[in-house]
Amino acid sequence: FSTLAAAGWGAVTLVNRKLAVGGNAADDSNAAAPDLPEVTGGPGSLVGWDKQTRESSRWLREVLRPEQISAVMGEPAKQPIRVYASLQSAGGEQERADLLLAEIDRTGALDRSVFALFSPTGSGYVNYVATETLEYLTRGDCASACIQYSVLPSALSLNRVHMGTRQTRLVMNGLIQRLLARPADARPKFVLFGESLGSQVSQEMFRGQGITGPAGISLDAAVWIGTPNATKWRDELWGDRSVAQAPDVGPGAAFLPRAIRDWRGLSAEQRAGVRYLLLNNGDDPIPKFGPTLLWRQPDWLGPDAQRPPGAPRGTSWQPVVTFFATFLDMQNALSPTPGVFDEGGHDYRRETPQAVRQVFGLEASDEQMARIQASLRDRELHFEVQRDWAAAQAAPEDKRAESEAKVEKRVAGWVGHDVTPEDVDKLAE
Repeated sequence: FSTLAAAGWGAVTLVNRKLAVGGNAADDSNAAAPDLPEVTGGPGSLVGWDKQTRESSRWLREVLRPEQISAVMGEPAKQPIRVYASLQSAGGEQERADLLLAEIDRTGALDRSVFALFSPTGSGYVNYVATETLEYLTRGDCASACIQYSVLPSALSLNRVHMGTRQTRLVMNGLIQRLLARPADARPKFVLFGESLGSQVSQEMFRGQGITGPAGISLDAAVWIGTPNATKWRDELWGDRSVAQAPDVGPGAAFLPRAIRDWRGLSAEQRAGVRYLLLNNGDDPIPKFGPTLLWRQPDWLGPDAQRPPGAPRGTSWQPVVTFFATFLDMQNALSPTPGVFDEGGHDYRRETPQAVRQVFGLEASDEQMARIQASLRDRELHFEVQRDWAAAQAAPEDKRAESEAKVEKRVAGWVGHDVTPEDVDKLAE
């Protein structure tokens, strides 16, 4: 079985290596540094723009402006803060953590009403749906921070989890020290958001502590989406419960739904009591995939009547076969359509805005939430088109027409109808 496991993980690495793209440099569309002092890389920043990676530059430049927030919320807004310690910003874990904390101090991030620490995916990607929702719901009175542990896709960053956890803990320790030095009424609401491998990185800070981990550091709320199968802290919270039954809220203020259906099935009063949400789609293969599929039947492939929501019916576990079938499902779950938030799998864009609103305890009317959802979709489509179109137009002259035609075809698939170069230009403005 150890040979099979090694072969399986070797195949995973080889396939994902083909999918990996260079993450060390900014896209053509993000080459210029931001002009905001509230953003890392802007005026006064302690981290130069030349130290930004692909994902850090994307996230930093996409920060919402006050006028954009006001247009959606119909209320006055201020400039949100975003700070990021990229993998290239310093040579070691302590140095990166110190740099991020210095950026937090420089920008006055802890003076905002809400401070959010984001734990990114393996590539350094930060969930912009969660970030922008936070910025809308706080009317810009928030700060978001992130520290990067890899520039490769999550499947190639598994060996970076421990390092990511260590440096995230260093940041957390620095934050707690700063918060405790303030009067209680001068502290921001302190929240955490993790996605995919970033969920594992940030949850493992609490390994061995159970629910006392986040509660003990006065973390006000956390939302984790698509937690990987290998995460031990989630196993501690789950205990010996059966996947055949919807779980209760607990331990403490944590909720571990098997699927979105469980989260939606809570009463309004129950949801209001949840402060640590580990959200999984029932058909997300990331929480299911692991090497043990090679030699052991998982609980989600038990008798059909006892399988959790989203698990396949009418199939049986087969050594090796189930492992590779779940791996292929995992790859297919990682290609969301820009602007379309209804696809399930490892895509949590549809559920994230309401989860952030409810778990972080932020106020908005249903009409405002509808406008936020529409804006998130429009902005996502715009940025994806903008990046692809900029890359196509930067292609060598003899390849440019072909590159632009490929983008037009891709965009047509996203929007569901044929597009002209003028249409693409307009979407990319």
